[in-house]
Amino acid sequence: MLIGFKSTYITYCISGDELTISTSFTNGDVLFSWGNLEKKFYDVRINNAAWSRVSEPKYIVKDALKYDYISILIRVFEKRPIKEYTLTYNGE
Repeated sequence: MLIGFKSTYITYCISGDELTISTSFTNGDVLFSWGNLEKKFYDVRINNAAWSRVSEPKYIVKDALKYDYISILIRVFEKRPIKEYTLTYNGE
């Protein structure tokens, strides 16, 4: 179960493109956001579940306290190869 709650961020830099993934915990939900790459869409996968396509640079995991950890995988489609960014959030 997620215990301490604080906002965190991690920055990735791959082939000159940089993606900063930030987290915040509010009312039992975790918001993942990344605003520094402006694309038409992103594919997001949480804890190896099915992929979700989002058009905004954010994704909310509801009832985050149900999880021991939350791993987010973000795919950015712009050119080959596809770029993937991962962050695991455990609330610490």
